[in-house]
Amino acid sequence: MKSDKELLSSIKISDKATNNSFTSTHDKEKQVIERLLIQSQDFTRSETAPTSPKNGATSIVSIDEAIKMTQKQQSWFQIITFVVISVPIMMSVTILYSIHYLQLEPKLLCSLDGKFYPCDKQEYCSLEIGVTSKIDLDNPYTLHNWIIDLDLVCAPQWKVAMLGVSLYIGYFVGSLFVGPYADIYGRRKIFLLTSLVFMISNGLMLVLLNVYAYSFLLFIYGMTGSGRMIVGHIYATEFFGGQSKGQQVMTTVIKVMCAATPIFTTTLFLYITKSWVVLYVIMLSLTGIGFIFSIFVPESPKYLVNIGKYDEAKEIIQNMSMINNNSRLDFILINEIEQKDNNLSQQKKITPQMGLYQKFISLLRNSDKVLMKRFYIMCAMWFLGYFGFIFMKLQIKNISGDVFQNTNFAALADVSGTLIIGVINLFLGIRLAFFISFMISVVFGILLMIFQSQTNENIISALVFFSNFGVSAAYLICLIGAVTLFPTKIKATSYSLGNMMSRFAGIFAPVFVEASAPIPMLTFISVSALGAVISLGLDTTIPVE
Repeated sequence: MKSDKELLSSIKISDKATNNSFTSTHDKEKQVIERLLIQSQDFTRSETAPTSPKNGATSIVSIDEAIKMTQKQQSWFQIITFVVISVPIMMSVTILYSIHYLQLEPKLLCSLDGKFYPCDKQEYCSLEIGVTSKIDLDNPYTLHNWIIDLDLVCAPQWKVAMLGVSLYIGYFVGSLFVGPYADIYGRRKIFLLTSLVFMISNGLMLVLLNVYAYSFLLFIYGMTGSGRMIVGHIYATEFFGGQSKGQQVMTTVIKVMCAATPIFTTTLFLYITKSWVVLYVIMLSLTGIGFIFSIFVPESPKYLVNIGKYDEAKEIIQNMSMINNNSRLDFILINEIEQKDNNLSQQKKITPQMGLYQKFISLLRNSDKVLMKRFYIMCAMWFLGYFGFIFMKLQIKNISGDVFQNTNFAALADVSGTLIIGVINLFLGIRLAFFISFMISVVFGILLMIFQSQTNENIISALVFFSNFGVSAAYLICLIGAVTLFPTKIKATSYSLGNMMSRFAGIFAPVFVEASAPIPMLTFISVSALGAVISLGLDTTIPVE
């Protein structure tokens, strides 16, 4: 006769099980747990803070509880893993947040009588380039970027625009496929694959100086950027357990690191070099280092449990415990199943093997109305939050002043908004954090529209800062919600769909920025107000797995 432990480990609940077999199997599981509880007075089970079993007794815990048990004394494994994965994530947004530098038009000089003077693009291109007109390479605001290397100074504007469009389309397409593939094939494989393709495509950009080749390679950059951002974010935070504050804190840290990348590029171009090649070499080097160390990072144990590979998941958890605590754990993993209205086995279930379309349809047909409402509201938050985020990034360029100072200004708004709202979220929750973020943008957006004719640049700068502050904070909460509000088996897919909505919003933002006043700011205010209202209906109960 099998022991209780063996019987428990042999229990399987099939997705195709009938009501009778489901009930029978579920009853067996309950009976085994009851016998274990009766036979062992030392057995401990806690929903919030699992403790070590006493006198050699075996703990029956969820995957989140098992991960928490590995962090009893130290969290070295989680910290090291987070640093290794976060470096490629940062590199995935470096060009996205700093592309205006790579497309910045150089300062030009023209000559009619042998003396050169500053001139505009139209006059420069009408003269004999290199003889009576030239690029002012000594000007501090002239960067040796794509415009110079790809000979785009006098090229049609659509060629320059094609570079940025290719990048954004790549991010959009990557959002469609990368997340679902991570649910099917695992976080680790997709993360390593996208990092490898990123290094190859960026290496080719150093030697293929052609605008059409660059457009294709930037498309690949965007696709792989989605992979590292979406999958890497989930991959890194899943080692902290879904019910802990660790995921929210680490998400905030990732957002701060990404938001600070424009400060890095500004410092690089302002004080160290004017060449974009140096930036790319740094990106490739850091991604390569992160890639090499990422090879030694195991698969997410939460993902392995979700696809039924319990032994592999437990072995990884044991290794985590050895690194953190220098001790092994004695536990059994169980998969908690919530049965609603006694019809769980009849529902159309969502499995990791489904594709994006099938998984989305399955999600729509799922009888869990709370999950569906949460999914719809989060998609709206992704769209509205990212629209405002990109809108203010583009609106900054219309502010007169130093381009380097304006870029640092926007980056500081992102960093401070991320840090402050991240703390607010820990104490007040995602719903109120969303509401506060959007309302900050509404209030300061209105003030900016009223006082935009103000001659005092400091007042305008302050209003722009706080308008950007709010939408940047809202975008952070989208990232936090993506990794905490959905179960593991659809987490990457829901993240991808939300990210897809955000990239879709990014396509519309430039259109409204270029519209006549007061349409741009009225649109920004309306979008932020709509986000504040919709956020109040969000259910923020963290799923137990």
